[in-house]
Amino acid sequence: MQFSGPERERTSGEVVIHQLYEITSDFEAGFDQQVEAVLQLGRETFDLDIGIVAQIEPPNYEVRWAVSPPGVELSRGDRFKLANTYCSMVVDAEGPVGFAHAAESDVVRHPAYGAFRLEAYFGVPLYVNRRRFGTLNFSSAQPRARQFTGVDLDCIRLMATWLGTEIHRRRVEGELAKTRLHLERLVRTDPLTELLNRRGMREAIEGHSRRSERDGLPVSAILIDIDDFKKVNDTLGHSMGDEVIRSVAEHVRASLRPADVAGRIGGDEFVALLPGTTLSDASIVASRISQAVGELTVQDDDLGVTLSIGVASVKPGTSSVTDLLTRTEMLLRDSKQAGKNTVTVEAAAS
Repeated sequence: MQFSGPERERTSGEVVIHQLYEITSDFEAGFDQQVEAVLQLGRETFDLDIGIVAQIEPPNYEVRWAVSPPGVELSRGDRFKLANTYCSMVVDAEGPVGFAHAAESDVVRHPAYGAFRLEAYFGVPLYVNRRRFGTLNFSSAQPRARQFTGVDLDCIRLMATWLGTEIHRRRVEGELAKTRLHLERLVRTDPLTELLNRRGMREAIEGHSRRSERDGLPVSAILIDIDDFKKVNDTLGHSMGDEVIRSVAEHVRASLRPADVAGRIGGDEFVALLPGTTLSDASIVASRISQAVGELTVQDDDLGVTLSIGVASVKPGTSSVTDLLTRTEMLLRDSKQAGKNTVTVEAAAS
């Protein structure tokens, strides 16, 4: 690429650098707003109408950010054939491309000229983590009065460097955030059933206890134990025991609303919290779980699966959710003593 004509005064480049610094150090602005401000700065600096950050994966060209004048409709996600854009020249050259008047140069034969009639263009490669992401480019339907200078090139490269660095940084932050959320989920989740584990349920109990007091709504709890689970393990092996655990967990999950939470808090013990649910409604849910699991059979009908269940409810201001779980343990014990395969519901307070 040949840059001709006198360079601007060095102070002009310094003004652009200062403006770019102001934009990129405005941490209260969102990233999209910063990118659009950089594109606007480029339009003003290079005296061109359209500014685009494009992502390029040959043969495709996709607009990621754009600033354009009224009447020129460009939106994120707009896609074009790379060969029909001037950016194909940047990709081929692996470097900057700029021209002030396409009609007076060989560029007039480029497919982009016939498609868009853009007379002036200035673009550079955009790299993210040392890999080509696309281009930063500016263009106009009107010829430019002068050729691009070395100062112009320094300015557009500086803009592209910031964009590439910031895109990469945000990608890394996004991946770290996903990893952190995944790890947080792992430490709160039982790997066999994907229900909450004891730690996750403890946090859920604390949260629902606060919300119950705040909203003035009841919270019900269902404590579940698989009857004679040791017999399943001893007779059929731990692998089949795991299948039973997963099946019970799935029936518990399927019986609850999105607002409810369930966890596996012991080898064969589960608990469900039902916020805003009365004791009567919770007992219906418990019976539904018991019936669904009772239809399960293991190893060709030789062994059935039944549950012992305790159900209790707490109203705001009467006792804590922690006390509620203690009461469900007592009710579960009553179910076991009653011969198992039983749902024991706490007597409603008068």
